[in-house]
Amino acid sequence: YIQNTHTDYAGRKVHTAVYVQSIYTELTYRMHLQKFRSFLLILSICLLGVFFFGTAPDLMMTDGDQWIDCIADKSCVEQRL
Repeated sequence: YIQNTHTDYAGRKVHTAVYVQSIYTELTYRMHLQKFRSFLLILSICLLGVFFFGTAPDLMMTDGDQWIDCIADKSCVEQRL
């Protein structure tokens, strides 16, 4: 049995090229995934800020049309029972 070294060498080159390409693709995928995670983190923090500063003035008001000041009336204890 005589082995054809040229064909064997070409097969190794193809195998090595596929291996290198898989490593490059994985690194590129991870790099894009890291950018996407950073984008999602920044976006979620911005949306949280918009929600907080959009609702905080209404939630922190001490007066309003239907606002009942139970601390001044001493009725907070009665409401909890």
